[in-house]
Amino acid sequence: MLYSYLLDPKGMKLSDAHNELEESLNKSYELYHYLLCMPIELTKMQEVRLDNARNKYLPTEEDLHPNTKFVDNLLVRKLKECESLQEFVEENKLSWDDSEIYLKLVLDKILESEIYQAYMASDNRSLEEDSKLWRDIFRKIVLDDEDLAEALEAKSVYWNDDIDTIGTFVLKTFKRFEQEGYSELLPQFKDDEDRNLAKLLFDSAIQNKDEYM
Repeated sequence: MLYSYLLDPKGMKLSDAHNELEESLNKSYELYHYLLCMPIELTKMQEVRLDNARNKYLPTEEDLHPNTKFVDNLLVRKLKECESLQEFVEENKLSWDDSEIYLKLVLDKILESEIYQAYMASDNRSLEEDSKLWRDIFRKIVLDDEDLAEALEAKSVYWNDDIDTIGTFVLKTFKRFEQEGYSELLPQFKDDEDRNLAKLLFDSAIQNKDEYM
């Protein structure tokens, strides 16, 4: 956006550039919530697969009595119960419904991973372990996935550039949710000073463009 403005400052009013900046920041916060919903959608998809296996014509013993540790993940349960997450998602109409193909691809990658296999083989059951599973999945499978980049690009032109930064916020949130009774999402801005920083930097870059060039 700064590049576009400097390239043709007469073609874009400064007020329009500020509005575009604010929209970009708002979209980044949408991406944060969107990614937090991914574990919910993936476990829901896996639960459907387990149900289908139970109800097939000749189910195996494993089909009838599957290991449900993944779909009963305690971190995912906290995300489902997080009122602020659900309210934001509903208010902004965020949904993974049109990304089913991507979700199937990433779920298959998860189920085939050593991360998943080790998690399912462990008898430990704790919020800390369940949180660690999703941090590992996001760090090693999701955030660097080219399929995710394509899925996000189809949803918003802003999201791809933000994935690295927002990904760290998602990981931080997973870690914070390990605390019993803690289910607060990160705020979009820490305070008014933080809220005004982006605009301040933007204006400073424009005012000092000759020097900075």
